[in-house]
This record gives sequence, structure tokens and C-alpha cells, in this order.
Amino acid sequence: MVHATKKLVREVDPILSRVLTNEFGSHWRTDLPTGAIIGMVDLIDVTSVQTIFIKGLEAEELACGDFSEGRFGWRRGSYWRFAEPIPYRGHQTLFNVPLVTVAVQIAASREIKD
Repeated sequence: MVHATKKLVREVDPILSRVLTNEFGSHWRTDLPTGAIIGMVDLIDVTSVQTIFIKGLEAEELACGDFSEGRFGWRRGSYWRFAEPIPYRGHQTLFNVPLVTVAVQIAASREIKD
């Protein structure tokens, strides 16, 4: 499952702000869902950021993540964006979500491959 944090960081790097505006519109700070499960994703791999070729990344890609030592990157496959966010209290670590909580949204969503 993909969970959106309860509180968005309001002050972001100008490059990240431009990426968010381009992707979600100028009102992303108020329009994006928070404190909710917003979809699910196939997790293919987890790797240390030291193995990622950071020098080859564009400024926009670097602004979208924390590539400091000790961090990890996640490689995803297909994903499903839920039509309606499901309010849910998240945690700062990986956590389990009961299937009954998300079953209706899973059934209504469609797989996105890219």
C-alpha cells in the first residue's frame, strides 16, 4: 500500500516545488490527500543509495529524494492509484494494512504500467 503522510512539508526546495506544481497543479499544498492510503505498488527491489548512480540524475530527480548515506531506494513495477483516498493512520516504518480496509478500492482500481 502507498500511504500519504498526515502533514506535508510546506517549505520545499524551489526545484521540488516546480516538479510538484508541474505534476499536481499550483494548489498541490492543499489539493493532495494526506493521512490516507492512496494506492498500491509492486515493489521489485530495494537498494542502498550508494549503489545508485547519483551523478547521472537530473536536478529534478535529486530534488525528489533523500540520497544521503544510509538511505535506500525502492524500484517499483506496476502501480494502482485509488480513486478515493482511504483515511488511515500511518507509521514511520513499514506497516501492515488489513485487506478489508482496502478491498473495495483495490477492486475499483486499474493497474498502471510504465
